[in-house]
Amino acid sequence: MARQIYCEIGPHAQIDDDVLLGYRFEGDSAPLKIGAYAVIRAGSILYADTSIGERFSCGHQTLIRGGILIGDRVVVHHKVTLEGNLRIGSGVKIMAHVYIPSRTCIGNMVFIGPNVT
Repeated sequence: MARQIYCEIGPHAQIDDDVLLGYRFEGDSAPLKIGAYAVIRAGSILYADTSIGERFSCGHQTLIRGGILIGDRVVVHHKVTLEGNLRIGSGVKIMAHVYIPSRTCIGNMVFIGPNVT
Protein backbone atom coordinates (compact mmCIF):
# COMPACT_ATOMS: atom_id res chain seq x y z
CA MET A 1 0.00 0.00 0.00
CA ALA A 2 1.16 3.55 -0.72
CA ARG A 3 2.34 5.42 2.37
CA GLN A 4 1.08 8.96 2.63
CA ILE A 5 2.96 11.04 5.16
CA TYR A 6 2.32 14.68 4.26
CA CYS A 7 0.44 15.14 1.00
CA GLU A 8 -2.69 16.25 -0.83
CA ILE A 9 -3.83 14.16 -3.81
CA GLY A 10 -6.19 15.32 -6.54
CA PRO A 11 -9.17 13.26 -7.73
CA HIS A 12 -8.81 10.17 -9.90
CA ALA A 13 -5.12 9.66 -9.09
CA GLN A 14 -3.76 6.14 -9.48
CA ILE A 15 -1.11 5.38 -6.88
CA ASP A 16 0.61 1.97 -6.89
CA ASP A 17 1.53 0.06 -3.76
CA ASP A 18 5.07 0.60 -2.42
CA VAL A 19 5.06 4.38 -2.98
CA LEU A 20 6.10 6.97 -0.40
CA LEU A 21 4.24 10.28 -0.74
CA GLY A 22 5.14 13.46 1.14
CA TYR A 23 8.43 12.34 2.64
CA ARG A 24 9.29 14.84 5.38
CA PHE A 25 12.69 16.50 5.54
CA GLU A 26 14.28 19.22 7.67
CA GLY A 27 13.09 22.60 6.44
CA ASP A 28 9.99 21.43 4.58
CA SER A 29 7.11 23.88 4.80
CA ALA A 30 4.22 22.44 2.78
CA PRO A 31 2.73 19.08 1.91
CA LEU A 32 3.34 17.35 -1.40
CA LYS A 33 0.55 18.37 -3.78
CA ILE A 34 -0.40 16.07 -6.65
CA GLY A 35 -2.96 17.16 -9.25
CA ALA A 36 -5.90 15.22 -10.68
CA TYR A 37 -5.45 12.11 -12.82
CA ALA A 38 -1.86 11.49 -11.71
CA VAL A 39 -0.26 8.05 -12.08
CA ILE A 40 2.52 7.17 -9.61
CA ARG A 41 4.24 3.79 -10.06
CA ALA A 42 5.68 1.42 -7.45
CA GLY A 43 8.99 2.16 -5.78
CA SER A 44 8.68 5.94 -6.20
CA ILE A 45 9.44 8.47 -3.46
CA LEU A 46 8.01 11.99 -3.67
CA TYR A 47 9.09 14.51 -1.03
CA ALA A 48 7.00 17.12 0.76
CA ASP A 49 7.26 20.76 -0.35
CA THR A 50 6.68 19.82 -4.00
CA SER A 51 3.75 20.73 -6.25
CA ILE A 52 2.78 18.59 -9.25
CA GLY A 53 0.19 19.59 -11.85
CA GLU A 54 -2.62 17.58 -13.42
CA ARG A 55 -2.16 14.42 -15.50
CA PHE A 56 1.35 13.78 -14.21
CA SER A 57 2.76 10.31 -14.75
CA CYS A 58 5.91 8.72 -13.39
CA GLY A 59 7.50 5.33 -13.91
CA HIS A 60 8.79 2.90 -11.31
CA GLN A 61 11.47 3.93 -8.79
CA THR A 62 11.30 7.65 -9.48
CA LEU A 63 12.78 10.01 -6.86
CA ILE A 64 11.37 13.54 -6.66
CA ARG A 65 12.93 15.62 -3.89
CA GLY A 66 11.49 18.72 -2.18
CA GLY A 67 11.08 22.24 -3.49
CA ILE A 68 10.02 21.24 -7.00
CA LEU A 69 7.27 22.79 -9.11
CA ILE A 70 6.03 20.57 -11.97
CA GLY A 71 3.47 21.73 -14.55
CA ASP A 72 0.58 19.84 -16.15
CA ARG A 73 0.84 16.79 -18.42
CA VAL A 74 4.40 15.91 -17.45
CA VAL A 75 5.73 12.37 -17.95
CA VAL A 76 8.74 11.15 -15.97
CA HIS A 77 9.89 7.62 -16.86
CA HIS A 78 11.41 5.03 -14.51
CA LYS A 79 14.51 5.52 -12.37
CA VAL A 80 14.61 9.29 -12.80
CA THR A 81 16.01 11.51 -10.03
CA LEU A 82 14.84 15.11 -9.73
CA GLU A 83 16.92 16.91 -7.11
CA GLY A 84 15.33 19.72 -5.08
CA ASN A 85 14.61 23.30 -6.13
CA LEU A 86 13.59 22.65 -9.74
CA ARG A 87 11.02 24.15 -12.07
CA ILE A 88 9.57 21.95 -14.80
CA GLY A 89 7.06 23.40 -17.26
CA SER A 90 3.99 21.75 -18.78
CA GLY A 91 4.08 19.09 -21.46
CA VAL A 92 7.59 17.89 -20.54
CA LYS A 93 8.71 14.30 -21.14
CA ILE A 94 11.73 12.95 -19.26
CA MET A 95 12.88 9.51 -20.37
CA ALA A 96 14.38 6.73 -18.19
CA HIS A 97 17.56 6.93 -16.10
CA VAL A 98 17.81 10.74 -16.11
CA TYR A 99 19.33 12.87 -13.34
CA ILE A 100 18.28 16.54 -13.12
CA PRO A 101 20.37 18.57 -10.62
CA SER A 102 19.13 21.25 -8.24
CA ARG A 103 18.41 24.77 -9.49
CA THR A 104 17.46 23.61 -12.97
CA CYS A 105 14.61 25.27 -14.87
CA ILE A 106 12.99 23.34 -17.73
CA GLY A 107 10.53 25.18 -19.97
CA ASN A 108 7.30 23.92 -21.57
CA MET A 109 7.13 21.13 -24.16
CA VAL A 110 10.70 19.87 -23.59
CA PHE A 111 11.87 16.32 -24.33
CA ILE A 112 14.84 14.92 -22.36
CA GLY A 113 16.24 11.68 -23.76
CA PRO A 114 17.29 8.61 -21.76
CA ASN A 115 20.42 8.51 -19.58
CA VAL A 116 20.90 12.30 -19.54
CA THR A 117 22.71 13.75 -16.51
